[in-house]
Amino acid sequence: MKFWRKTAAALGLIALLAAGLFFGREAVVSAWLGHRLASALAAATGGNIELREVSWRDGELRIGQAEWSGGPRMPGPWRATDLRASVGWPQLFDPLDQPLEIAIAEAEVVWPSDGEPGTGPAVSADRETALPPIDLLVGKCRLRFVDQKGWTIDGSQVRAVQKEGTWSLAAKGGSLALEGRPALQIERLTADNTNGAWTIGSFALKDSGNGVVAGSASHTSGVWSAEFSWQDLDLATLLTPEFAGHLGGQAAGDAVFKDGTLSGQMKIEGGESQAIGLFAQLASLIDKEEWNRIPWQIFRCKFIRRADGRTEFSGLQALSPKGLAVRGGGFYSPQSVGADLQVGVRAAGRPILGAFVPVLFSHERDGYYWTQVKIGGTPEAPTENLGARLAAAIALAPAAGAAQSAVEIPAAASEAVGGLLRGIMGR
Repeated sequence: MKFWRKTAAALGLIALLAAGLFFGREAVVSAWLGHRLASALAAATGGNIELREVSWRDGELRIGQAEWSGGPRMPGPWRATDLRASVGWPQLFDPLDQPLEIAIAEAEVVWPSDGEPGTGPAVSADRETALPPIDLLVGKCRLRFVDQKGWTIDGSQVRAVQKEGTWSLAAKGGSLALEGRPALQIERLTADNTNGAWTIGSFALKDSGNGVVAGSASHTSGVWSAEFSWQDLDLATLLTPEFAGHLGGQAAGDAVFKDGTLSGQMKIEGGESQAIGLFAQLASLIDKEEWNRIPWQIFRCKFIRRADGRTEFSGLQALSPKGLAVRGGGFYSPQSVGADLQVGVRAAGRPILGAFVPVLFSHERDGYYWTQVKIGGTPEAPTENLGARLAAAIALAPAAGAAQSAVEIPAAASEAVGGLLRGIMGR
């Protein structure tokens, strides 16, 4: 009798365990699947991954939150919320044995502070595992640098497909924000990443108006290169805020970025400059014209921005319907500035100009009186060669006497020329 009681108790315990496993199978499967999936992904990517709020029911895997430390094959860290994937019974013991499609509501990717992708712990030989095809569809993606500087992508819909070690990405919608500049809308972006090397096949961005910028880029061995062009782009997108306040309009041009140097050419349509002291001084000196705001019917130049921050411009040609012309070239760097400009004022309707030759204007050509402006010094203390000639012109030309009270020399002249260079070149 005692034997049968023990047997019945054992059978009852087995029945209870079986019932517990049956009714709690989803919790058991969820815990196992979360652990197995995290381990497999970590081994395959070389980064550490943590999955939270993992649940599996009726063949659907749900993950409330996923965090990945980043690895050599993809930038990181990144965080994702509300992940869903179809995982059937055959995949429970090896969830990466078959192609995996994962839908992600939101994801945030954080790049290293130096802005270089693909950094992270290397994949050791004993941990490296081949990934099966993975298809990620992210409803809303945000990409930023860890130090909050540089550019940021926000709100884009992204599809990322991994096959045979290559990640292929396609993004649309959302915006690209450059530090201190208006955001650009993302029309399209396609890119591939293989062993940490990026190839951006194409991208197209749009400003708030009709401006567009498009091109391609690549990143290999820690070095970026790119080719792109733009049309009808708001100039404020290209200039820093302090200089966008001096020069506006829609820009068109093209550029190449290679070995840390950006070189290209640009022209501005519908350009307008304001608060450039040199032009205001000349207007007051000549005939009381107001040149605080100057429209430009022609404004074009070539430029080079070097890796050390030095910006050079050449072949500058600017022509205003107000009767003003500027030609020349120069440079701007954090330590020094320099420029050699020819500034011309249209002679027609301004007989007073002849009174300032040769003290201020050196000669007349193409219907303009021309004066040379040489700039040097530092960004904080620019020097110029115009102030003394302005003062001498007033003193030596009696016909200009009416203009004397409107001109303050030389302090305003130094500010004027410094403003000219900074306004033309940007920073």
